[in-house]
Amino acid sequence: MSNKQDRLIRWRLILGSKSNVECNSLTSDEITIDRLLEDVYNKKYTSLTNSGHLKNWLKNIRKFFPAETVRVIQKDVLERFDLKELLLLDPENLEYVEVDVNLVADLISLNSAITEETKEGVREIIKRLTGELQKKLKAKMIQSIKGAINRSNRTYRPKLKDIDWKKTIECNLKNFMPETKTIIADKFVGYTRGTSSSLHNIILCVDQSCSMTHSMIYSSIFACVLGSIKSVQTHLVLFDDSVVDVTSELDDPVDILFKAMLGGGTDINKALSYCQNLVQQPSKTILVLISDLEDAGWLSKMQEIVNSGVQVISLLALSNEGVPFYDSSNAKKLANMQIPTFSCTPELFPDLMATAINKKDVSMWAAKKEIVTCI
Repeated sequence: MSNKQDRLIRWRLILGSKSNVECNSLTSDEITIDRLLEDVYNKKYTSLTNSGHLKNWLKNIRKFFPAETVRVIQKDVLERFDLKELLLLDPENLEYVEVDVNLVADLISLNSAITEETKEGVREIIKRLTGELQKKLKAKMIQSIKGAINRSNRTYRPKLKDIDWKKTIECNLKNFMPETKTIIADKFVGYTRGTSSSLHNIILCVDQSCSMTHSMIYSSIFACVLGSIKSVQTHLVLFDDSVVDVTSELDDPVDILFKAMLGGGTDINKALSYCQNLVQQPSKTILVLISDLEDAGWLSKMQEIVNSGVQVISLLALSNEGVPFYDSSNAKKLANMQIPTFSCTPELFPDLMATAINKKDVSMWAAKKEIVTCI
């Protein structure tokens, strides 16, 4: 096949059967691909509203497209023809979907429609996603947090067993005596370890309204990773117009997400009041509010928490989705309170938390990462 003919066929498949692109006859595989795409992009109505047809379509697109492309097409068909609930009617449909954050977000938002027949299939999909995300994000999170805690717990009056000899030697190289080839140490560097007073308290306070579903998924993953680090006390608090503390379930993100109830109102003040009661050592506490800030009457409570000495960060979103929707007025008021306010990708979140633990300037960190903050 010539390059020209190959390009014509590609354009024919892109533009559909109603295009004016002229090319030789399509192969049987190309005809199948054409029909699969026609069902999504060139029809006002689709046969995919039939559960059996949807199952076959989901099965077939995986034969002809790579996983990343399947995710895009799958998302388009579910949204264009509002097939999300239909997906849950037949357990076999769930066997052929390509798992990604968008799909899990859709399933969580439809939890009230999950039947007993599809419950296990939905759990398996959530388990697959959380497993993939943990594998991708866990190592960096643990490395960043443990390194940050070690640095923040550094002391210059360590006990013998807690001396960091490498750092101690580096700090005393100026005292090297060539004649005896020894170093006279006048400063020792070590860590304070193993005491409850050294624990960092991290509170993730997450809005579980429908617009924040992606953020809730990533927050649950990170909370579970943080919960596995002994030198950190982690709390995960979900809220809408009520507050649910799911800290006791941090060993399994699947349970957290499967039980999430989305779609209620938003009461940030109630959520902050609950989180305030979790604070034992304000100077050792980091509160991360993850919300689009769509509520009123809570800013005075936030100011109270900040005044107590708690380090507060406001994330408008924790996801890879573009620019988030949020209340710009409330965001600017938080920024005026010197609270770093911006959205963050999951890949940058471990470094963000390490920066906060080390009490470095989070806004400066965001600027270096070219993150647009609310000023």
